[in-house]
Amino acid sequence: MSASPWDALLRTTRKARFDRCQEAAPTLKTSLAGQVRNLLRRDGPSSAASICMEVDIPSTSLVSAVLKHDLARGCVKLINGLYELDSGWDEELQQKISQAKTLLERNGYSVEKRS
Repeated sequence: MSASPWDALLRTTRKARFDRCQEAAPTLKTSLAGQVRNLLRRDGPSSAASICMEVDIPSTSLVSAVLKHDLARGCVKLINGLYELDSGWDEELQQKISQAKTLLERNGYSVEKRS
């Protein structure tokens, strides 16, 4: 009796391996914006095309969308077509300012942006 090719398909001897999934420790994924910030810290001012190549963003038009919040905060600047980190930006200081603003607003004060 010869074995047909269908026997191999119908009678699988493979067992699902779930141990690989269970052994893998959960890793924290950095957001695209975080990856771009890290790239700008490492390489300095970069064009949208070079950011797309390094961070694997599908289109150069999406770079500004990824950095929309950072551009609004002033953390990243777009100068002459190059994205760069603001050298005067201090993340820790900005968090403290945000916490102080929240505390003042909770206690009835109105906080305006300094011009």
